[in-house]
Amino acid sequence: MKRRALSTLMALSLFCAGGAAMADGAYTPGTYTVSADGNNGAITLRVEMTADAIADIKVVSQSETAGLGDVAIDKMIEAILVAGNTDVDTVSQATVSSEAVIAAVNAALSRAEKGEVDTVASPVAEAATEETFADQCKAAGIDFTYEDPNASIYDFQTTDAAVDVITHASGKAKYVDETDGPCIRTPLDLAARSAVKVKVYYWIADENGVSTLEEAAKLENAQYVSVPFPNDGGKYAIKLQSNGLGTNTVVTIDENNEPTVAIFGLKYTVDENGTDVYTSCAVMAETATYRNLIAGSPIVISYYEYNPFTEKKIGIGARNAGARVQCELDQQRSMLTTIPAEGETAQKISVADYLAMDEDARNAIQIKYITMVAKVVALYSIG
Repeated sequence: MKRRALSTLMALSLFCAGGAAMADGAYTPGTYTVSADGNNGAITLRVEMTADAIADIKVVSQSETAGLGDVAIDKMIEAILVAGNTDVDTVSQATVSSEAVIAAVNAALSRAEKGEVDTVASPVAEAATEETFADQCKAAGIDFTYEDPNASIYDFQTTDAAVDVITHASGKAKYVDETDGPCIRTPLDLAARSAVKVKVYYWIADENGVSTLEEAAKLENAQYVSVPFPNDGGKYAIKLQSNGLGTNTVVTIDENNEPTVAIFGLKYTVDENGTDVYTSCAVMAETATYRNLIAGSPIVISYYEYNPFTEKKIGIGARNAGARVQCELDQQRSMLTTIPAEGETAQKISVADYLAMDEDARNAIQIKYITMVAKVVALYSIG
């Protein structure tokens, strides 16, 4: 059964890394604007479809709780783009917002099957040169010089788990691999690339911000902004977003041998011997992924990279490297955090100790989440 589950996982992870499982020509290409009720009102999305896949999802409007519902919307969109469908886990503590995103995207898929398009997609994208903030300043006679915020990391100097993708020497992890073939060849390559952070500065609406080009050019960190200032009379501030190179889709198998697909912010670390790579993240106890891990499911991760130099991930087609990663849960290092009784403090129990308990003892403990630690045992390059 375990071997069958693993083969199912590997097949599914290859599918996840390669795009959506849609029938060829099942949809009418174009843009579909759809809405569903969230916690605080309608969540409106704009879904872009190709003939056989979800190409992109953008938020048109929403009024969900800041820091919870709005974050859940972004996570759900990312999960759906990765999976290529809406069969994904909802976000903990934001079920209504999560289900609204699923409902809206399902509505878009239904409309796409019927050809009810907002705007038909052009078969050939028109090339356009976008004006930059520096261009605006130059045209207005404002003294301004753009500085690349990532100039110092083009060879991606990193502080921990850093190895060169070709030589594996410590200290560097190159983003651009000039040799022929995939640039993620080993677990060490993956650990190095996952440690890289790219800085992206852009404008956001802010009532305490500035409204003129002259004021904008004087803001702290303005020299790092390349996107044009809106210049529409509204007030704007500068936001910094730190992007990783890639995203991880974690696939596990449930008791019925059915796959569970979820997205986690995984961290990869190299152990003290410098050869073994481990990945870790927190998984809430109410999720299917948690139940599968405790039941001994194999773990397969699809890692793939987007263009990290934009504030938005821009769809499946933007990835430029990836890998399928087979992992094994380390039951000694993986820790369960309990929900404490009133007046008590939370306890941490290793998965190994938890599984060694009898059923009554386990049932007497309420688990809040698992800090999963899994060893990378195999890596298969993609792209």
